[in-house]
Amino acid sequence: MRSIQMISEAARYWEIESRVLRYPEFLPDAYMLDLKTNWDGLSRQIQMSEFFAFQRAITIGSRVADNINSYVIAGMYLMLFVCNPPTPKTSSIFSFVSHLELIINQQSPSNLGVAEEEEKETCEQSVEPRTRIRERNGLCVDVEGFVYRDNTPIILFHCRTSDFKNQLWTLTKNGRIQ
Repeated sequence: MRSIQMISEAARYWEIESRVLRYPEFLPDAYMLDLKTNWDGLSRQIQMSEFFAFQRAITIGSRVADNINSYVIAGMYLMLFVCNPPTPKTSSIFSFVSHLELIINQQSPSNLGVAEEEEKETCEQSVEPRTRIRERNGLCVDVEGFVYRDNTPIILFHCRTSDFKNQLWTLTKNGRIQ
């Protein structure tokens, strides 16, 4: 869990540092103030996550800061964990570095300074969590018309009970969301 927090916080500080360096007269914008204000709650949910899923919905950004395209938001929305095959010399902790780097590199030509370790981290359990995916507007990702086949349209719909099948998504070991 500590590695998740460290990577998330490193991404946060990189975002702030790059903005300070970019502008000679630095004033924090709405996004940065919102991130600073809400960081404790976000960090707590990251640390308390179980089986690679948050215990409750988290909010990243507010309506005030919605027009800001942030690498932190992109990374946290798709915070997928990767379990590598265990080897005798590695520790048993969770890692999502490669997915975070993949997402960030697709969004930005620069690296956030997240270095992937030589020895990949591993997980003792191979769990594929099932969870709801909630947008900032309060709607949940849903399957249209109770049809569970490939190419079925995905829609945003009012969030229902936590066991409603159309809104439960599996974060698979191979990185897919089903």
